[in-house]
Amino acid sequence: LIANRGQRAAQFHNRWSKLVGKFEKSELSQALADAQAMREPTTAAGREVRKFLSDMYQYSDEAGVKRWDPELRQYKDIVEMQNYFPRVWEHGYISQHEDEFKTLLKKHSKMSDDEIDALLREIAENDGRIEILTEKVGLDAGFTPFQASISQRGFTFIDESNAHEFAKFQSQDINDIMAGYIEQAVHRAEYTRLFGNRGEVIDKLIQRAAVEDGISPEEIIQTYRYHIDALSGTLGSHSMGRGLRLAQATAITAQNIILLPFAIFSQAIDGLGSSVRTGNIRAAKNAYGQVLKDMARFALRDKSYDYAQDVAEMLGVVSQEAAVHAVNNAGMFMMNKGLRNVNRHFFRWNGMSGWNDSMRKAAMITGIQFLEQHTGLKGGKVDERRFEELGLTFEEAKDMVVRFREGEKRGVAPEFSTTQAQAMYRFVDQAVIRPNASMRASWLSDPRWMIFAHLKQFTYGMHKVTIARAMHEADNDNAASLAILAGYAPMALAADMTKWALLGMNVTEDWGTWDYMKHAVSRGGLLGLWEFGTNVAGDAGSGRIPGSSLVGPTVEHGMTIARSLNVGVDKPVDWDRIAGRSLPGYKYISSE
Repeated sequence: LIANRGQRAAQFHNRWSKLVGKFEKSELSQALADAQAMREPTTAAGREVRKFLSDMYQYSDEAGVKRWDPELRQYKDIVEMQNYFPRVWEHGYISQHEDEFKTLLKKHSKMSDDEIDALLREIAENDGRIEILTEKVGLDAGFTPFQASISQRGFTFIDESNAHEFAKFQSQDINDIMAGYIEQAVHRAEYTRLFGNRGEVIDKLIQRAAVEDGISPEEIIQTYRYHIDALSGTLGSHSMGRGLRLAQATAITAQNIILLPFAIFSQAIDGLGSSVRTGNIRAAKNAYGQVLKDMARFALRDKSYDYAQDVAEMLGVVSQEAAVHAVNNAGMFMMNKGLRNVNRHFFRWNGMSGWNDSMRKAAMITGIQFLEQHTGLKGGKVDERRFEELGLTFEEAKDMVVRFREGEKRGVAPEFSTTQAQAMYRFVDQAVIRPNASMRASWLSDPRWMIFAHLKQFTYGMHKVTIARAMHEADNDNAASLAILAGYAPMALAADMTKWALLGMNVTEDWGTWDYMKHAVSRGGLLGLWEFGTNVAGDAGSGRIPGSSLVGPTVEHGMTIARSLNVGVDKPVDWDRIAGRSLPGYKYISSE
């Protein structure tokens, strides 16, 4: 579910990005105006948007998505609505023009004052994306992910005759509207494809387990519901108030900006991931070479056709949302629109989005070379384990390489089967860490704990993906990956020392050999989950409360400020220390 959802969402995000890239802002604004007014499209952009939404409907229908009918108490086929467009209300505008909005609702509906007040609270609580949840039936251990577009709309009184009056109360950010729509639609479709509309596949497995183990299904649900929801991406999604959710999301965004302006240096080790995955150090050379190529294209404003980028976007191994989702483990859509846009722009500015795309694109090329080598197309020995671990038969692996090379000659991205596309997505995820719920502890997927979980998931990813791969290869008599893994430590140290030199920071002035080794191993992630244990020991060794380094950057920030205030101590407030922890970039320019 997690891999399929990520891949399909990336594919649709990429397709949408290409769509909007073809039109001027004024054309997209007119397309949005027509769509929200439920008018026939008057521009080419509007017709393209209509076609995109129609294709999304076909995708959902093909996945088996249905709508729960509360009156008939059964699921019914979804119907493609004429002039459909996702309706997202603009909470800020409505709050400023509340009386006007209430008057409009009373004019066109039979809603009472209490119902209107409840509606306004729901709009505020859900950042304008009103969630009409389907009624739960059966055991329902697998919570059905919500998709507003297939639920019965509560605004049936809005039609072609009056939709234009409601348009100004809706979001005017077409990209944010569609990003949310894509995430919801794909989550629902892929969940349904695997588990059924209400998670009935999970329910059947629970019933079977209950019979085999001699316990009640309810006991199993009580034990595993938390973990099931964590893996399906629905954990805690409806148990947080807007205030707490917004406060935590704001804190996380602030910490991203304070701590990660130069995060690109921390990502320098990413290129070694492809080498660990393949056991071939040349893969790292190709990865860093790809970064240099993409940097040159960006600097020279080279808009010529990029075959590898086209294939990567078509396969869904890259997307503009990837880096942001990787860092914000609770999900971008637990944030409001303003915070989502801040995060998107920040991770483009600090280079992480571009770096992530280059690394994943390079990993895809490495994946083709990997299949080419182990299917014997390069004259070597056929190694079935290599492509069977990706879910490919010999013929499928060979065909994928041939298609890629033929497309490369023609300059046209080829079509791949679903199995082939999923295999390459799996390879890239194993080469370039993109943390998800399957790698981390369940509580890290709970948005109620997101300020404590912030930035921890990369440690889980390193442990469950890179280190696990090296150990797996060693178990199969291939020690090359372990040898390459050891290179993470010097690479991470070199990257940090380069950053310090460029920024004029004298961090290592009092360091000895042991300090360099500790830093290199820690920054290289070689301890995996044991890193948390060494952090606790480090707290005790430095006079801090053991475990204080594990509370997350937001809480740690507060503790730093509290200590710097020197309350009850005959010392002045350490404003420089407070500024260094609170202001982005201050510690890099401070004379201290």
